[in-house]
Amino acid sequence: MLSVFLVLMTVLIAVYELNHHKMMEIADYTLSYLAEHQGSFPKDMDKEESPDEVEKQRAAILAYLKEAPELPFESRFFVVEIGSDGICLSAQVGRIAAVNEVEAIQLAAEAIKSDHNSGTIRRFRYVIRSEEGFKRVIFLDISRSLWTLNNFRRQSFFVASFSLLAILILSYLFSRWAMRPIAAVEVQQKAFVSNAGHELKTPLSVIEADIYLLEAELGNNEWLDDLKLQTSRLRRLTQQLIFLSRSEEVRLEAERQPIDFIPLINDLLKHFKALSELEGKRLEFHSELESATILGETGLLEELCIILIDNAFKYGAPERPIEVRVLEAPRHHLILEVENHLPEAVQIEVEKLFRRFQRGNAARTTDGSFGLGLAIAEAIVQRHDGNIEASQPSADCFRIRVKLPRIEA
Repeated sequence: MLSVFLVLMTVLIAVYELNHHKMMEIADYTLSYLAEHQGSFPKDMDKEESPDEVEKQRAAILAYLKEAPELPFESRFFVVEIGSDGICLSAQVGRIAAVNEVEAIQLAAEAIKSDHNSGTIRRFRYVIRSEEGFKRVIFLDISRSLWTLNNFRRQSFFVASFSLLAILILSYLFSRWAMRPIAAVEVQQKAFVSNAGHELKTPLSVIEADIYLLEAELGNNEWLDDLKLQTSRLRRLTQQLIFLSRSEEVRLEAERQPIDFIPLINDLLKHFKALSELEGKRLEFHSELESATILGETGLLEELCIILIDNAFKYGAPERPIEVRVLEAPRHHLILEVENHLPEAVQIEVEKLFRRFQRGNAARTTDGSFGLGLAIAEAIVQRHDGNIEASQPSADCFRIRVKLPRIEA
């Protein structure tokens, strides 16, 4: 809508400026004609011809005046002649009622003092012609033209505002109508995901139970181990889909409580210590805050941290540090940063990372995950009134940044 508003304003300003220029041009034509005829309209002006040898400007003046035969009767003007010694020789105010001789002489003195041969003073357009021994100053009243122009500007602004409002209303109505099928498909999609997640829970439980029975009867073998692995992955996918579908439904306010985020993340980092030693990845933690209280849900905040740190372990380069930072932010917020180095320099499409079943590059499609982790992390952050973003400070570095509001302890 801003673009429509700018276009409308540009058109209105252009039309106003063109009309203003045309109005001044007509006034100057009229003044030039009066100056040529010693400050009056000749009675036979309609019969006057424009010889070929006259300049083009005079030809244009005559052409315009012949198209406006009522101009001599409509024009309100006055003429003042000032001698070379600055004394007024005459003031002809018979063709205007709004100005007396004293005011006319004052206006003429002001025009001469301006050192311009033409211009505008108040509501009058003027021209100065030097004659032998005196100067003739001719003033033309353009107040009616100015009033018409300003009235046009006001009405144009009103019409433009009404048009903009009409466009806004129609755009809203048509967009709702156009988006209705898309919204219906989205609702059906969410319902399908939610129903599928719930419906899969029972057969998965039966399959897992059958696998354990077969294992007890046949003993361990690679086929059963593979079935257990795939069933575990399918159960994790089901749980993630259910969480995402529930996070998009009408949010029921959960039991939120004040949580000190620093001890929470410290405890979680202890669980990753063994994994860091196993994979040869150094886990580093730095906090600018000794305490940071958040109003939230402990389980969800733990899940958020686990997703981000696990993501860093999964895609981080061996023997390169994984850095976890808690930083103080303005307006009583905290920032959680998880940064890891990549095995090789690669460009990650960070705008895709928070979409479901999508990853930042093709190399991530074979890691055994479903591409739902960061989508779940985003849902958790939004549930806590925060925001999350991914960035790539350098070609071999990847960073997730979470901003959460704090409360007073």
